[in-house]
Amino acid sequence: MPNGPIENGTSIFFLGKVCHLLRQAFELGIPLRGAVSYGEYYIQEDKGCFIGYPIIEAHNEESKQNWSGATLCKSAWDKLWAARNESMEIQGEGRGSYLKGFFSPLNCPFLEKYHIPYESSHIEGFALCCLEMIIHCDKVRK
Repeated sequence: MPNGPIENGTSIFFLGKVCHLLRQAFELGIPLRGAVSYGEYYIQEDKGCFIGYPIIEAHNEESKQNWSGATLCKSAWDKLWAARNESMEIQGEGRGSYLKGFFSPLNCPFLEKYHIPYESSHIEGFALCCLEMIIHCDKVRK
């Protein structure tokens, strides 16, 4: 998930893109599995170096799953939960109004409470779901 404050729907946009990637790959016969985490990381692209807690957390979570899909790691859930009551100031008409929690990432249509299949059991968590709306919107844009 993008590192930094969750502002202006950045996290919802990111989760939507992840869902879109999962869906498109599946339709092409390339089932993907993954996990979304949050935290500080370091990337040195020229040397192929990617390090940091969120990378390790996402890898560990993903490698235990037994399905084609993606889930939220604890760090991503904690960040979304912490941002649930942040206020967003409305711009333009109605300026000055604050809608506390209305744009909460927890209201994200891409998250679904689900029993995630792991190697030895099913654990309740949040799955990223691919809505038909995502595919429809993508086709309309083309």
